[in-house]
Amino acid sequence: LDTPPPPTGDWDLIPDIAIEVTSPHDSIAKVMSKTREYFRHGVTEVWVVIPEGRIVQVYRSVSDLTSFGPGDEIHSKMLPGWSMPVVELLPHELEAEIEEV
Repeated sequence: LDTPPPPTGDWDLIPDIAIEVTSPHDSIAKVMSKTREYFRHGVTEVWVVIPEGRIVQVYRSVSDLTSFGPGDEIHSKMLPGWSMPVVELLPHELEAEIEEV
């Protein structure tokens, strides 16, 4: 796409991966509603990042998910050859900062 995204409104470009970072007061229903919306718009994969649990859930559909915890390396078929330890993505210090708020 040779044109920049619009300053407001919807983009014509649909990403392959959408990443949703939850906050402590997000309900499961709200997060799943957003996940379904991403898929409805054509996103191939949705990552739900739960900082306070140090969990990353990778959805390929609403019913097909892989959950990665602190001892795991997150990876995706959408990013061949790439992986990252969840503890590097969500370091322990972040958990302490959330508890202080």
